[in-house]
Amino acid sequence: MTDATAMPRRRAGSHELAALECPLLMIRGDEDAVIPPFAADAIARGVPGSRVVHVADAGHSVYFERAPAFDAALSAFVAELPGSASRPRP
Repeated sequence: MTDATAMPRRRAGSHELAALECPLLMIRGDEDAVIPPFAADAIARGVPGSRVVHVADAGHSVYFERAPAFDAALSAFVAELPGSASRPRP
């Protein structure tokens, strides 16, 4: 079992994730052989305000394999962060 598949099963780490004070964005390819989808989803569920974006037709190097999809997901996430210059002001 790799560390990536063990993480969601490790109960001791869940309180560490919940203690994070900033949202987490995980962008993973649907064909990723390193990080299984359940691991990414479990980690994101443990961090308030976080999300996982699953990119079709990409493996572990989404930023390289599907750069436009990676850029779009990252830009949308950053735009929603408090204090973002891209976020509309009230």
